[in-house]
Amino acid sequence: MQSLTLSYSKLAEYDQCPLKYKYHYVLKYPTMSSPALFLGQVVHDTIHSLYSLTGDKAFKHDIFRKKWAEHKARAKDKEGFSMNRDEEMEYGRKGLAMISTFINSEYTEQPEYAEEMFKTSLVFGKIDFLGKIDRLGTIGNTTEPVITDYKTGKFSPKFLDTFQIYAYVWLARDLGIDVRKGQMFFLAENQIVTKKLAEVEFEAVKDVLLEKSMAIYEALQKDDFPPSKGVLCNWCDFKPLCPVHSQEKDQQEYSRSENGQMAFL
Repeated sequence: MQSLTLSYSKLAEYDQCPLKYKYHYVLKYPTMSSPALFLGQVVHDTIHSLYSLTGDKAFKHDIFRKKWAEHKARAKDKEGFSMNRDEEMEYGRKGLAMISTFINSEYTEQPEYAEEMFKTSLVFGKIDFLGKIDRLGTIGNTTEPVITDYKTGKFSPKFLDTFQIYAYVWLARDLGIDVRKGQMFFLAENQIVTKKLAEVEFEAVKDVLLEKSMAIYEALQKDDFPPSKGVLCNWCDFKPLCPVHSQEKDQQEYSRSENGQMAFL
């Protein structure tokens, strides 16, 4: 078996549903884009272009509009992507508001690392861990470097996954970068979540990453990816292929038939 390269998003997807991971990353079935995903890509691309850039808000908003047009032109070639005029207006306004939040923050200076890909070995010759870090550097007048991950989705304390911060801090430190603090910057609400990794927690984070990664490694060896039903199933690109969904659909059709309706309606 070839060496395995995993990212935090891959680990999270496997935790959510092993079968979804197989469809996405093993069988490489195509996934559908959405206005929300499109917006996230444009905002991240715009922020990367705005570091240490002079000019007023209107000028920087124009850069967002330019990036939007570039991404939209590329998205037309992607199967399954569509965005009507109302959606474009809605998400365009959201994006401009997020860019305003960014340019009014302390994060606008060019950091030491921006949109940087980091990679290290978890299990030599078997598993590598990869992470794209949005920003790593000092903030404002501080001297302590901080990892910042920009979020364009809705801030929800109930579904907040802060382990991503620890994973990225561990990744940078494993590569010799002296950083102990990480943040999630939710641009829509101007909400920042900060976590600090203590020395005693460093190995614990690695152990969790190892456990999650080895579960995927062993699943690949056995070709064992069971479905896992959850609250996000209705938004899964692979729902029509899922055996859990097929069973539920069969049960619903049988129930309608039992109630005197045609099962195929």
